[in-house]
Amino acid sequence: MKKNIYIKNSFCKFLVMPLFVIICFINFMVLGLFTFQVFAGDITVTGDDTNSLQISVKDNIRLKGKRILLGDIVNIDNCSDSLKKSINSVQLGRSPGLGKEKRLSNRTIVASLKRKSWFPDNARISLPDSIVVMRDSQNVLNEKLRSLFDDYIAGQINEFNNGYTGANSEGNGFRVSGFRSHGHRVFPGGVLEFDVVRRGAGPVRGRVSLSVIVYVDGRECGKISLTGTVHRTEKVVCVKRALKRGTVLKWTDLSLRTIESSAGSNDVVTEKSDIVGMCLRQSVRGGGILKISMLKAPFAIKRGDRVKLVVKSGSLRVVTLGVAKNNAPLNGQIQVQNIRSKKLVTGRVVSSSTVEVLL
Repeated sequence: MKKNIYIKNSFCKFLVMPLFVIICFINFMVLGLFTFQVFAGDITVTGDDTNSLQISVKDNIRLKGKRILLGDIVNIDNCSDSLKKSINSVQLGRSPGLGKEKRLSNRTIVASLKRKSWFPDNARISLPDSIVVMRDSQNVLNEKLRSLFDDYIAGQINEFNNGYTGANSEGNGFRVSGFRSHGHRVFPGGVLEFDVVRRGAGPVRGRVSLSVIVYVDGRECGKISLTGTVHRTEKVVCVKRALKRGTVLKWTDLSLRTIESSAGSNDVVTEKSDIVGMCLRQSVRGGGILKISMLKAPFAIKRGDRVKLVVKSGSLRVVTLGVAKNNAPLNGQIQVQNIRSKKLVTGRVVSSSTVEVLL
């Protein structure tokens, strides 16, 4: 009897053990397939009307719009065009900020699909626990902004000088220091274009402020403010040696010197030919830079000079002699005493020896 029981138990073990191994193997395969499906990032929808619809998550998802659409993050295969269009248009909320990420849970996606009346009730969905999406964007680098600033300054100097060329701030007449940019520099993806405008007027030297209007695919998307101190390099006229007040300048008294300045002045003399023959209003030390305000026209007639007094009245012209009572440049007013009548008259200097009486 015991022997029969032992035989039966052995027979059961012989049948049960292989069956147990087969069941474990099947479970392992099913679990393995499920695990692979989740980590591969696939969404599988099955049902009577879907006919093996396959939805797979895209790689490197970058959004362009302000709303997240399911079509932005998945690829859809094996379905009709109408169903694909419906799935693509499913909204999943707001897109993240420019250049930022957002994590979508599988529950959000499933709930969005289940709410649709056209979505099969008996569909089964498998997908990763979460999907990371990023808003497509691009940065305007500081190097680009500095290049825009330098190019604008170079263009303005070129226009002013009527022939200045180049945008190398170290070798073409100017240098920029203290460059700063202010404003949001992250913009949507697309073709960037820039329009640079100046705030304020006057010469492009010293503190200069510019505004950069940024366009993406032809649409204005923002502004960036640029500021910097422009140091201009230019040649100015200076004296070779110390000169006293009243000196009439000669070509040999003058020289050119290259200086760099951010202050600038429209009063500085830049051409020697403009001031040769003019008179100094004040004494100037050797090497001093000359300004227009330091100069005056030389006296054509000096006090005590004997001059011809000319009086005109219609076709009548009378000439007599007089003595100058003050100094006066060419075309300047002067008082002259008539030698014969001793009367003082006012006239205009027309030459170094002639005064025309003003009637």
